Amino acid sequence: MPRGERPLDPGDTPLLRFAADLRKLREKAGNPVYRELSRRAHYSAPSLSDAAGGRKLPTLAVTLAYVAACDGDTAAWEQRWREVAAELAYDATPETSGRPPYLGLSAFQIEDADRFFGRDDLVAELLEQVRNRRFVGVFGASGAGKSSLLRAGLVAAAEYRALVFTPGAHPLEEAAVQVGGLTGVSTVTLRAEFADDPTALHLRVRETLPDEDLLLVVDQFEELFTLCADEAERQAFVAALVHAATVETSRTRVVIGVRADFLGHCTQLLDLREALRGGQVLVGPMTADELRVAITKPAAGLGQGVEAALVTRLIADAVGQPGVLPLVSHALLETWRRRQGVTLTLAGYDAAGGIRHAIAQTAEAVYAGFDAAQQDRARQLFVRLTALGDGTPDTRRRVSRAELDADETMDAVLDALTDARLITVDRDGVEVTHEALISHWPRLRDWLAADREGLRTHRQLTDATEAWAAVDEDPGALYRGTRLELARDWVDRADPVLTERERRFYDASVAARTREETAGRRRTTRLRLVVALLAVLVLAATAGIVRSVAAEHDADQQRDIAVAQDAARQAATLRGSNPALSLQLSLAAYRLANVPVTRDGLLSSFAQPYSTRVDAGPDVSFQAAVSPKRHLMALSSRVGASIWDIADPHRPRQVFFVPGHTQTLLALAFNPEGTLLASVSTDRSTKLWDVTDPAHIRLDATMEGHAGVVDAVAFAPDGRTLLTGSYDGTARLWDVTEPAQPRPAGTIPAPGGALAVGFAPSGDFIAVAGAGVRLWDPHDLSAPLGVVDDNSAALAFTPDSRRLAVAAPGNQIMLLDVGNPRQPRTESTTPGPDSGVSSLAVSADGTLLAAGSGDHNVRLWDISDAAHPVTRATLPDYDSAVPAVAFTPDGSALVALTQDHIAMITDVAPLLTQAQPNVVTAGFGPGNTVVTADKSGVATVRDLGTGKALGSVPGNAPPNAVPGGIAISGDGRLLAVNHDNVVSLWDISDPRRPRELPPLPSPQCIVYALVFSPDHRRLGCIGQAGVRIWDIHDPAHAVAAPLIYVAGPGLSTIHRATGLAFSPDNRLAVLARGDGSLRLWDIADAAQPRELSSMTGHRDLTLGVAFSPDGKVIGSASVDATVRLWDVADPTRPRAAAVLTDQHDTGGAIAFTPSGHILATGGDDSAVRLWDVEDPDHPVSVGVLTGHSGGIAKLAIAPDGHSLITAGGDHTVRLWDTDPSRVAARVCATAWPPITREQWNQYLPGIDFSPPCG
Repeated sequence: MPRGERPLDPGDTPLLRFAADLRKLREKAGNPVYRELSRRAHYSAPSLSDAAGGRKLPTLAVTLAYVAACDGDTAAWEQRWREVAAELAYDATPETSGRPPYLGLSAFQIEDADRFFGRDDLVAELLEQVRNRRFVGVFGASGAGKSSLLRAGLVAAAEYRALVFTPGAHPLEEAAVQVGGLTGVSTVTLRAEFADDPTALHLRVRETLPDEDLLLVVDQFEELFTLCADEAERQAFVAALVHAATVETSRTRVVIGVRADFLGHCTQLLDLREALRGGQVLVGPMTADELRVAITKPAAGLGQGVEAALVTRLIADAVGQPGVLPLVSHALLETWRRRQGVTLTLAGYDAAGGIRHAIAQTAEAVYAGFDAAQQDRARQLFVRLTALGDGTPDTRRRVSRAELDADETMDAVLDALTDARLITVDRDGVEVTHEALISHWPRLRDWLAADREGLRTHRQLTDATEAWAAVDEDPGALYRGTRLELARDWVDRADPVLTERERRFYDASVAARTREETAGRRRTTRLRLVVALLAVLVLAATAGIVRSVAAEHDADQQRDIAVAQDAARQAATLRGSNPALSLQLSLAAYRLANVPVTRDGLLSSFAQPYSTRVDAGPDVSFQAAVSPKRHLMALSSRVGASIWDIADPHRPRQVFFVPGHTQTLLALAFNPEGTLLASVSTDRSTKLWDVTDPAHIRLDATMEGHAGVVDAVAFAPDGRTLLTGSYDGTARLWDVTEPAQPRPAGTIPAPGGALAVGFAPSGDFIAVAGAGVRLWDPHDLSAPLGVVDDNSAALAFTPDSRRLAVAAPGNQIMLLDVGNPRQPRTESTTPGPDSGVSSLAVSADGTLLAAGSGDHNVRLWDISDAAHPVTRATLPDYDSAVPAVAFTPDGSALVALTQDHIAMITDVAPLLTQAQPNVVTAGFGPGNTVVTADKSGVATVRDLGTGKALGSVPGNAPPNAVPGGIAISGDGRLLAVNHDNVVSLWDISDPRRPRELPPLPSPQCIVYALVFSPDHRRLGCIGQAGVRIWDIHDPAHAVAAPLIYVAGPGLSTIHRATGLAFSPDNRLAVLARGDGSLRLWDIADAAQPRELSSMTGHRDLTLGVAFSPDGKVIGSASVDATVRLWDVADPTRPRAAAVLTDQHDTGGAIAFTPSGHILATGGDDSAVRLWDVEDPDHPVSVGVLTGHSGGIAKLAIAPDGHSLITAGGDHTVRLWDTDPSRVAARVCATAWPPITREQWNQYLPGIDFSPPCG
């Protein structure tokens, strides 16, 4: 007979009541013995007995297993458990025992070095860099631990005197404050010196410390771009730092800490880019061993311990995750507050919410404790403490106390938030303790998303208020014109809460406007009186009325132009975050006012690949799945999964919402036929859903068996077997031949947890990743077929089952050759994002690999050659981390799901066409193709419809080959390539089978550039010695003409040819020279070329020249930042026409359209300019195309005259349509969802609602 249960201890504590109610639940279930409960719950009998023992709170997992085994309500009991855990946490172990061992969201300071563990190797690396260099950049994702590394690691260990500060909105002032404390010189004096003289910082330091070095640490360097609005101050600050560190007599060592997503901003500052070259330390996620030390050592220092189960769980939750350290630290602090005696427990960790929910739980708890007035103030405060990102994630913003109204309500809010360590308050201001709060507290994210543009307007108002106050409230600093109208519209619409000073500024601006309007009305009244007195002059009166009407019309027109221009600018900022709205705003602005700004915006709308934005649900998202054979997409969130029909990827349609599990839904998978959807959850269950009819989805079965969180799932290729992975250290196989009656089919050991699972497409073996990657035969689970020791949390097979991509330690991506699964081998290792890889996907044709990451980016590699993967594209501007990526079945689109529940469906074709490493030229090929070539001579022909490579010409140019030794004929059928001064021709009429023609006769010189004639019958070569022209009307038997314009080795560069163009009739050639002059040659008889005339006007090197289609005009582009037009109707007497000065230095990118009416030029400012040159003496600017982030190296115009292709210094190729009507049609065929009335009123205030696409 079973032994009776021990009676509970006497008393009435929360723990005893909890245990008693568990026992009552067991009695209600028929009092099953604990052995039977153990069989049902998959936990040991002693663990279940202890759960109802009343001596300690069981873990949440054991509690829910106990409840489920007794047929109880797990959701209700989970809430009950959390309430008891919270009650016990502060009753049992109040925080009265000195400073906690963990800092929560706060960064480690220098004095916290005794609690700083797990970064020994990184500290040593950084110290070595600082000893060997005087300027070092520390880069890492937000939350990677940069600030702690700099303070508790570097400064605490360095032998130098140190100053540590953040730049804030006024970096020169902050630097002056810090250096003033060292030198004793006043801040005012130093700030003026630093602004005026880039050497002043160096001189002051050297004067104060003649015999020792100063370590100057500038943390959160990204504030230079997010908070500092003064470009001059930004440049001066950087100049001072760089000079202080690089001057020969330097006594300063500079270390900057920068968020990784601001590396691009740093490279835009030339001095900073050069200073950072070779001096970068990358801060990535902690390894499992480093996490273990960081978790256990701080507690051990106080004589306290951490449960082994908690250590294991924390490592599993955090390893490989970018930006997770503040979450870990906060979760540990909250767990420590809930400790049992001297031990941090898994139960306390669960009660705190774990790393995913601890911050939100703490913030919600504090917020819930506020009354209504305090909650309003808390919202206002957090919104003010956030700097809204513009193409980058939101960041924290330091706010001065003067910006906040001082009253008892605000003081109470500040005190409570400070006590909870959510904000930091000091003498100078207030700021969020860590940016992790911004990204991980859903309520704050909702506040920021509710009226994002309104918040931008508010921030502008705040800045204007501060500027007004700084000039003693000078009326000249008040809002006027468009800025006031935007502010009034926002205030009337949103009824925002303004500070007392902001309200005074706004009211004063409105009052000033009212006074001006009153004065205007008085002037109008006086005018009307005069008109009345002169009423007899009817004609004059009538003329006055006409003028009044015209003036009113002009005023309306000017208003429309102002609103349209502002909308166009706003549209440009939205291209990455909300592409559909950006497109529609661009079109609406153009139709409202066809002016240069709006026209440029419309023509640049598709400068980057378009993405359709889909809202995945109301909460944090984790996984995306796409049906292999049907047009279905499933997007998970914490509360369920939304099912979408994506037959038209630009018009996704939600067809159902799967309510999900009792806890967070983590992963999804479709079966091969797309009729079943599997979902797994933190509630340890797996569910099968019948999605045959997406509008009427039903639950087929629920599978239980895992003892821990289930976080990975995959179907076998035949759809008869399902594989699940869990934190419990196992993966499980399930027979789902009968979906309504699934059966266990085997258990696979997975040390460290099964973090990712997958079937080889052949079905012959499976992969389980976690603490290593193991390959298994699904029919024989006695031992793994093969093992790869590297830890991994993401994997993806290629369709042929021969290769497996895995996320490897050190932020690497490995391609494994698993053709023989018993002997897997590493075929290539590719650096991944610094923030780590969270997800992987391979396209259906096996050529593309996509990786999601925590740095808000998705990267694409071409893995056609698995031994040498090539980066194809990086998709930036996602609002948060990307935990899931997936390709559509045809590979035409890529789905990327962000943590903040937004899915972006991006067309793949333009991505493949756009990203071209080392590209030097581009042109239109035969049919619907484009041809690109890189500096090694590799040329690729791509299908414009799919972006896929149709064929390529191999390149073998030496490493020091001169860029430009490659050319594409105007019809795209011939390719000329220079390899080591041997020029070859390729026939690429059939892109799939390019054919090499015999080499051309030697040019007898170093080849700088190659140029085809318009009729493709001649090829010109610009060489060191002059210009060589070949007759290639029969490409297989080319004939070389004599050298013309021989420069000779003894002449300087300015006397050599730098550019070449042929006239349409092939009778003339224009040569550009290094001195800026142009020479016109008669080449009708190529054997006897003769110089006809010369043209001068450029003041520097001329690189680009082009003939108009009628041969009467030449365009020339120079590095003197001008483009000149020349009338050569009489080639013997050329005449200078117009000079186009709205240019930046040009690299020679210049071309006429076939009609000759438009000239396109490209400069080093990344822009393409379009000019109407029908009258070459009076050209008119008709468009500026923006989208490149580097100078324009080459441009070509299609025969239709409207399509343009450019190759840029940013290693991208971009396609442009210069016909506004065609761009408008594409906008309306692509953009979804339609612009709303609210969005219209926000961006086009005062304009009647008229959606541009109907």
